[in-house]
Formats: sequence, structure tokens, C-alpha cells
Amino acid sequence: MVPGYLKNNNIIIATIVISIVAIYLFVTRKVKVVGGDTKISSYYGWRKNPFTGDDQFHNGVDISAKSGNVIRSILPGKVEAVGYDGINGHYIKIKHKNNGSFYGHMLKSSGLKKGQLVAKGQKIGLVGSTGASTGPHVHFIVYDQNWQHVNPLETNLFRL
Repeated sequence: MVPGYLKNNNIIIATIVISIVAIYLFVTRKVKVVGGDTKISSYYGWRKNPFTGDDQFHNGVDISAKSGNVIRSILPGKVEAVGYDGINGHYIKIKHKNNGSFYGHMLKSSGLKKGQLVAKGQKIGLVGSTGASTGPHVHFIVYDQNWQHVNPLETNLFRL
């Protein structure tokens, strides 16, 4: 028979272990950039511009999804820029510890402001088709530490 004080210690130890595992899984898991069913509709690299037909370098990937689906930050960071332009529509750019990310064509402004901190997996916007867009999607860019765009699919920082 196990004394009562040992039973309580076992419960405390089990609770601590479960908490540590939960924290580890949260910290190490990769964030799904866009909620719901998604697919890559345009890859990083050279392609035909869908509006002009000209060859043009595409500096990110387009993740198509249903309009209004949630967009999440891939890592914690600080909002570097938020705004609207005729190409990217509503967008947000986030500086992370060792890189950056960009999310364009959002349905509307995210409500976040420059300098605001965001958490890994935090909702930063909704899928839309603003700016020069052929349908609802997120134009998703990953930057290296020098703000040079890199192929997001080669970074291993997120999941689809």
C-alpha cells in the first residue's frame, strides 16, 4: 500500500510532466499559415504574370483558400509594416528573431499596428482577394535575416 503523501506527489509529478510536454509541443509545432482547406496556387520562382502574361519572378507562394479563412503568424515577432497597396492589397509584414514574413491580399486590415508584438500562431488576418489578385489567397513571403526573400517551401518554418 502506498502512503497518501506519495500518491499526491505522483499526481504533482505527473501534472508537471504533462505541462512540460504540452509546452514543448506548442513551442516546436509548425503553424498552419491558413486555416481550412488550402493548396499552393502559385509557387516561388519564375512564372507568367497572370495579368500581363510576361515572365516575372514570384517572390513567395500563393496559398489559395476560402475567403475569410484565418491567417496566422508563423513565428512570434513584431509588426514591421501594415497597409494597403494596389498590388498586395491589405498586407502585414512581421519581423521575427532571425527572419521575416509577409502576408498579402488579406480581406481587410488586420487591426494590428506597426510595432505591435504578435505570438506564434496568432490570428493576423483573413484570406481575401484585395489588390492585384485572381481569387482568394494569401501571398506568403519568407525573408532571411537581411530581408532577402527565400523560397518559403524550403524553410521548414510552417505547414500547409
